Amino acid sequence: MAFLLVLVFLGCPAFLSPKQVLSENINTNPARRITLLNRRKTENHDNYEKASVSFREGLAISDPLAAGRNDRDLLYGALNLNGDRDWFTVAFGLRDRSRIQDLGSMDWSDDIVVPVLPILPCPRNGSCHRIQIPSSLSGKTILDVNPHLAKPMVGHMYLVHTHDRDLSEPRRYAYTLSDFYTLFRVEELRPNESCTITWKRIPAPQR
Repeated sequence: MAFLLVLVFLGCPAFLSPKQVLSENINTNPARRITLLNRRKTENHDNYEKASVSFREGLAISDPLAAGRNDRDLLYGALNLNGDRDWFTVAFGLRDRSRIQDLGSMDWSDDIVVPVLPILPCPRNGSCHRIQIPSSLSGKTILDVNPHLAKPMVGHMYLVHTHDRDLSEPRRYAYTLSDFYTLFRVEELRPNESCTITWKRIPAPQR
C-alpha cells in the first residue's frame, strides 16, 4: 500500500515544485554511428548532407505535406565563431522548434536520466534558427541565449527534442509534423574537421 501511495504522489503534478522536472531513466545502446564533416559552403560547393544527420529513420510520414521537407535534425560546423567551427545546431528553418541539451560526460552503459526538454518558444510566423550573439556586458555566453546550439565535447551525451510544425496556407493554425527525442554521444572530434557520434531515438520522457 505504501508503494502505491508513493506512485500516486509522484504522478500528481500538484505535488511538484515549479523548478522540478519529471524525467525518465534510459539505459540503452546506440543504434547508429556516423561521422559528420564540418560544414563547408562556398559559391560552387556545399557539403551540407555530409555535415548533417537525420534521426528520423523508420518514422512514418503522417502528412503528405511533410514529403520533401528538409529532415536533417543535427548539423555540425554551421557556425563560425572567431575561427571556431565546432558547434552543433538543431533548428534549421521557420517551422522548427527543436532544442538540444548537453547532459555531460557519460557512456551508453550509464543510467542516463533524460529530462523533459520543452520546445523553443517562437513566434507563430517567426524563425527560431537565427543565432543570437550576447553583448559582452550581459555576462551571458552564446549557449545561454541559443538553446538550439551545443558545443561538441568528446565523451559527452546530448539530448535532442526534434519538433517541427506545418505553417503552410491555407491552414489557419500550425500543427505538429514531427515530435520525438534522440540521444547521441560524441565519440571522436577532430577540431574544425569532423565529429563522430553514436545515436539512438528514445521515447519521450514522462511529463
